[in-house]
Amino acid sequence: MLKSKIFRKNGFTMTELVVTIALIGTLLSFAVPRYTTVTEEMQAERNIANMQVIRETFFHYFYRMHQQKGRVAHFPPQPTNEANVMDDTWADTPIDATLSPEKPKDLFATNELPKNANNNPFKYITWEETPTLTTDQPVDVDGDGNQDVDENGDLVFESVTVTGEKEYYIKIEDIDPDSPSYGKSFTYSI
Repeated sequence: MLKSKIFRKNGFTMTELVVTIALIGTLLSFAVPRYTTVTEEMQAERNIANMQVIRETFFHYFYRMHQQKGRVAHFPPQPTNEANVMDDTWADTPIDATLSPEKPKDLFATNELPKNANNNPFKYITWEETPTLTTDQPVDVDGDGNQDVDENGDLVFESVTVTGEKEYYIKIEDIDPDSPSYGKSFTYSI
């Protein structure tokens, strides 16, 4: 009897070992998938935050160009590579070499363009639009204050095109298929 007590103090029984392993396995079956999900969510949030940082920085650049004499307000030009990604070559190319040697990466405090969680660049495109509206307006050619009528007695209208202010757009998109924010894009205008 004394021997069994000594033996019991020095180790586990097979039942205790099996129960312990089963409990640990059960805990891990819940913890590991949750950890993976949380990690992917955090990476997606980081990617979205990086796209927001790019947007804010490009808008500040736009405002700076708008406020300086002799400059025309513009966003940094879009990359000319096939996928329009903001790669290192684009980041090292001057935005407008005729005015300044400033490069896109110089706009950021770290002198690096933010990338996604997999260290891949985002897609970036920019364009301009001038909205137009075409409407039919009544015609008063003779100046009598009344709308003119044609030979059939129908009211006469003329088509008038009205243009608005120029609108500038940028679109930033994560095109990395391995990224948790793949396909997420943001379009902004000013």
